[in-house]
Amino acid sequence: MELKPLQCPNCHAPVKRIEGAHHMFCPYCGTEIVMDDIEFYREDSETEREKIRADRDVEKDKIKKEIIKGISDNVLYGLLLVFDLVLFILMFKLIK
Repeated sequence: MELKPLQCPNCHAPVKRIEGAHHMFCPYCGTEIVMDDIEFYREDSETEREKIRADRDVEKDKIKKEIIKGISDNVLYGLLLVFDLVLFILMFKLIK
């Protein structure tokens, strides 16, 4: 199995990978490096991290738009209700 070069996610110093180790520490800054999470820190994964962040931002924007649309719909229904009540009162006064 070929071991790829590893950089510390904190200080970006080169770190020698210890085969079979579950976690290790950067000899320069002391940051704990968990091998299960190392794919997140690999340079090749930067694009994937950006995609995940962008997808999350798009989802947040979609939720905000749905909330605003829901509020707008409620305001519109409220105005229509008030308009109907005003019309009803005017018609009732005209009948008397």
